[in-house]
Amino acid sequence: MDKMLNNGRNNLMFDQNPVAKKINVKLDQLYYKELARRVDAERTYDPPGELSNYGKRHDNDFSEISKISIIPTNEEILCDRSPFLPTSHRYSLHFLP
Repeated sequence: MDKMLNNGRNNLMFDQNPVAKKINVKLDQLYYKELARRVDAERTYDPPGELSNYGKRHDNDFSEISKISIIPTNEEILCDRSPFLPTSHRYSLHFLP
């Protein structure tokens, strides 16, 4: 019942104030854009080394950076999967505790 009353109040407010309706639509768009970015980050996230669901990419793929060889290996160069590159993006997931 409260939900129905709130919907009615919102519709009444938007009918009386078109600016409020525009602001609400803009906020909805921003929310769904942010949600889409977050979901996409989770969907495409493939952590390094043994933390990956698909296994290691190559013989030089480790979650501990000190184990990674600076010079790329032959297997690393010929690898089909894209490398793990940590980012500082707002929605990026982190593999470190």
